[in-house]
Amino acid sequence: MDPRIEIAEVVSFRLKLPLAELERVPREAAAELQLSLSREGAEWLLESRDGDSALRFRPSGQEAVLTEIAICNDDGGAFFQRVLGPLLVRFQGDCELRLVWNIAARNTHGDFAAVTVRRGQTNYPGLSQPAQTLRNALVAGPPSLGEGPSAEPARADAPPAGPNPDEQEIERLLNRGRELFAEYQRARAARMAKE
Repeated sequence: MDPRIEIAEVVSFRLKLPLAELERVPREAAAELQLSLSREGAEWLLESRDGDSALRFRPSGQEAVLTEIAICNDDGGAFFQRVLGPLLVRFQGDCELRLVWNIAARNTHGDFAAVTVRRGQTNYPGLSQPAQTLRNALVAGPPSLGEGPSAEPARADAPPAGPNPDEQEIERLLNRGRELFAEYQRARAARMAKE
């Protein structure tokens, strides 16, 4: 059975972002998310075409204020983890949710998983600022030749370039993330064994 957020119970939220950034979300999101942004009266609706998840925003000058969160039948938690979560982290929003997963092991608080974001900070796996920075770096990939002020074509007689410091840092962070996840899994298994 594939993991899915069956429903998200929204306790509270606060998020404001530039309208221009909201308009970029469907274009910059991964193609498999199938997002659309449309006007409904005076409000903007950012929704998943394939699921039952959406965010509603009210324009306020050059900003968009989040007025409604609806997450339902979210396969893999993709809408939550790749749309709402990153917006909350990037624009320092606040949110308290109870996610009800279809897989009991993901419901860390009995029947749900509690998620709290305060001023863009959270300890929920995959939503922290370092995780978002790393995800953005991995999605963007290394800059292509000719980008940036110091890019020069490689000379045929030049020695091979050394390891890219950015790639080394990403690899270090990925390894550390794997270690922490393995540690979490061991602690969780020990806790479940005691129950």
